[in-house]
Amino acid sequence: MSTDELVSSLSCTELLADSPSTSRNQQRSENRRRSNRIVLQPVTNKVLGSAVVSRKRTSADSRLNTAQHVAVGTLSDKALAADTRVLANLRIAETMTTVNSHYFTSVQDHVQPIHREQAIEWIYDVSKEERCDADIFPLAVSLMDRFLSIQNIFKTDIQVLAGVCLFIASKVKAPQPLNAQRMSYYTADSVQVHDFLAWELLVLSQLDWDINCPTAFDFFDQLAAHVPSLALVKDDFTSVVHKIQKNVKLGMMLPSIQCALSLVYAAERFANQSLVNELARILPMTLGMEMKILKGFSPLLERAISDGSHTLAASPCAPPTSCRTPSPSMAACPFVPATPNNDSGFCSGVSSPESACKKDLDCSPPKHARLSC
Repeated sequence: MSTDELVSSLSCTELLADSPSTSRNQQRSENRRRSNRIVLQPVTNKVLGSAVVSRKRTSADSRLNTAQHVAVGTLSDKALAADTRVLANLRIAETMTTVNSHYFTSVQDHVQPIHREQAIEWIYDVSKEERCDADIFPLAVSLMDRFLSIQNIFKTDIQVLAGVCLFIASKVKAPQPLNAQRMSYYTADSVQVHDFLAWELLVLSQLDWDINCPTAFDFFDQLAAHVPSLALVKDDFTSVVHKIQKNVKLGMMLPSIQCALSLVYAAERFANQSLVNELARILPMTLGMEMKILKGFSPLLERAISDGSHTLAASPCAPPTSCRTPSPSMAACPFVPATPNNDSGFCSGVSSPESACKKDLDCSPPKHARLSC
């Protein structure tokens, strides 16, 4: 066979319009959109007499960077839940990040317990407004107490310290952490963004960047893996843990003790006796705590719970608000004074819907330069 005959035998006589996959009427090139996104226009199938509507494809960047859910719940890791070394390591880790419960007299010259309560109420309001996860608030309180245990500050700096601790805690725990501009908004712009960033570096350096310390919720997750019935009191446990953070004595206890106290209180008040008996059996084995010792804290725990129970909103992240403690959320008058609303320098409204008007206040931002690093 000659070369010409071979070439002619390999040529295709079928036209493109005759192909089954391309036999539909095609859009003219000038009517088609040329871009990164592939847009298919509806075409009419004359053979079947029906309109074929094609889907509009989204770009890969849009599919990857657009959040479908605010947060995705994680499943329990059976390997970690069944390993007893995890609970033992948590107990070791909590002893390495202890708080000096006497820092009001041994370290601080200006900050008093009332200022700590005001700061905790405020960051709890912010965490509620931002719908933060339940374990972010206790971590923020722990970071604030650890910083106050080693660094003397002015009482006018307590708000920016509390806000920065919540800012850092959200970076550790939250899938979508807070940002400095948002935190500045909640202070009614009395603390600027650059002040938050400067204080963030100050807090991190003072804590040696050790910020992922255990909370009561870490111990609860380990106990719930061994006693699944504890899931029945998870909401009540969360409420109790949040309420006791404002109390100076309870809020500075080890997270394992906070977990045990909150579990016993929630089980006795909101569950059945069988769960209480199960806690009496498992707490000595896991946390080394006897029920009779834990019940000795009942009067203190009752006072801490009842102190703000009448003003606490029914929310998984709602801060305790004491009627004895002035806080920014109690400032309801439309007139905002030029001087701070209390002696610790809070200038925000309520966590802070009222700050949207961008009021021009005379309160000066925290002076972090006065801190001796």
